Amino acid sequence: MLAVFVAGLVYNRFAGSSPREKQDAVDEGINKYAVLPLVAVLGAVLPWGTWADWGWRAAVFAGLVLLLRRLPVLLALRRPLGVAAHQAGFMGFFGPMGVSALFYLAHARHEGVHDPALWGAVTLAVAVSVVVFGLTGAPGRRAYARRHGHEGDVEQQPSPAV
Repeated sequence: MLAVFVAGLVYNRFAGSSPREKQDAVDEGINKYAVLPLVAVLGAVLPWGTWADWGWRAAVFAGLVLLLRRLPVLLALRRPLGVAAHQAGFMGFFGPMGVSALFYLAHARHEGVHDPALWGAVTLAVAVSVVVFGLTGAPGRRAYARRHGHEGDVEQQPSPAV
C-alpha cells in the first residue's frame, strides 16, 4: 500500500492535468461499478446484534473514530501542508472510511485473525462514516463555499462512452 501511495505521489508531481481528467472518469466508473456494490453488500451483513450488545460504548467508539481519526493530525500539520486552519478542518473532518478499511479487515482475516470484535468495530466505523459523511458532505461543501467563496470543484467532464 505504501509503495502504491508513493507511486501516486510521484505520478501526481509529474503528470499534467489532461491525464488526471481521464483518470477521474475511470475513478468514477470504478466507484459506480465496484465500490457501490461492495458497500451495498456490507450493508446486508452488518452485525447489528454485536453493536446492540455494546450499547452506549458503540456510539462513543464511533464518535471518537470520526473525531480523532484525521482531524487532529491535519490540524497539527496544517502549516507544513501549507493550508489554512479552515481548510485543514474541512479536510480533517470529511473523508469517509470505506473500501480500504474493508480490504485491511479481509487481509487480517486471511492472515488468521478471526476476532468478531474486530469485525464489529471496523464495520461500525465504516457504516457510521458512510452515513455521517453521506449526509453532511453536500451541505458541508455548500457551507464551505458560502463562507470561503469557492467550491473547489473541478468542472464536471462528461464520462466517456464505454
